[in-house]
Amino acid sequence: MTENASLQEGDKISPDCEIIRQKQEKTIERLEAELSRVEKTKPFLSSRPDKFALEDFLAKCPRRRKATRSRSPD
Repeated sequence: MTENASLQEGDKISPDCEIIRQKQEKTIERLEAELSRVEKTKPFLSSRPDKFALEDFLAKCPRRRKATRSRSPD
């Protein structure tokens, strides 16, 4: 509920509305502070790894060939 809407209802601010308004102000201040803070993070470098996870496995156990008409499977 906005301040204008609460004032139009009764032209006086109830204690509950005042508590809600104070909490909203604190939340707005906290969020604005978080958004204004600049985080210093390292940029993500999208370089390729030296070795992929399965390269060792594939070196030990190469893929089997599928059987064709002219050749039987190994």
